[in-house]
Amino acid sequence: VKTELEFYKADPRLKHESNLILDIADDLPTFRAVGGDFWQAFSALLTNAIEATDEKGGKTLQISLKHEGDEIVLVVNDNGVGMDAETKARAFDAYFTTKEPRRDGRYPPVLATGLGLCHAKNMMDPLGVTIELDSEPGKGTTATMRIPYQKVSDLYQR
Repeated sequence: VKTELEFYKADPRLKHESNLILDIADDLPTFRAVGGDFWQAFSALLTNAIEATDEKGGKTLQISLKHEGDEIVLVVNDNGVGMDAETKARAFDAYFTTKEPRRDGRYPPVLATGLGLCHAKNMMDPLGVTIELDSEPGKGTTATMRIPYQKVSDLYQR
């Protein structure tokens, strides 16, 4: 998460226009995984949060990472436009987007392919990782990724 955020700090929308609040626990267990898959999934959640706050002043992004029971929980919360129930129900559908592709002098441009959340879900499902969305129009969105893990020492007790 920290590594991916370093890349995003170069994005002017995050660097200059957002209040970024991090809450990363110190006691996170180590687990083995394909880092690139998790980075891509986290990147999709973070990109959506940034873009959901694009038209709003006073943007706030909160990112937390903690250990709860047998899960590592990653939460990305924004104070953006939010989603109604119909939009939220389709959020993981391939090619579904509410964003219009545009350049209008922005860097990076909004690509709006409708593949970010779909791709994240497709990468995470086989690993038993769930991605949940909680959102209301005008109140922002909270995306929660629940990552199950098993201690390496527990694997050898079987």
